[in-house]
Amino acid sequence: WISMFSPEELTQQMRLNWPEQRIVDWHPMHLKMIELNKFDMENREMFVNYSQYLTQFATKGYSFTAMQDKIYAMFGIYKLWDGVYEAWLIPSGDISKKAFRMHRASKLFFEYAANKLDMKRLQITVCSRNVLAVKWAKVCYFENEGILRKYGPQGDDYYMMARLFNG
Repeated sequence: WISMFSPEELTQQMRLNWPEQRIVDWHPMHLKMIELNKFDMENREMFVNYSQYLTQFATKGYSFTAMQDKIYAMFGIYKLWDGVYEAWLIPSGDISKKAFRMHRASKLFFEYAANKLDMKRLQITVCSRNVLAVKWAKVCYFENEGILRKYGPQGDDYYMMARLFNG
């Protein structure tokens, strides 16, 4: 399996200040290294096989880690079928210190990936009580399409959000 994206290519495309800020290939160990925010910490504790689930999920697509002096985010996309992909993001508890750069880098990543993979749709699910994640998704041009009732590991409602492209 050859990745369609190299970490160096994404670091450049996302306009990060290499070598201090960089993208690296995602590794399961990163989940042990990241300082999770409160929401994701609760999910990890409630979800029995969280690490195993994330590893299976992440290795089916393109998965990366954003780093500076530590891990700030883990993210990726995977193909559902031709032209349709799902994205995921696990931010660190410190991501707000890098929020502006993260918004810009995220938007650049989504545009680049959409063009390179000829996407017509990119979707995400976002917990309705995770206000910061909902705000981030909207800044990244995702639109709310509906509610997935009692969808999450804690029984929370989630929003199905999507971005459409000309792919």
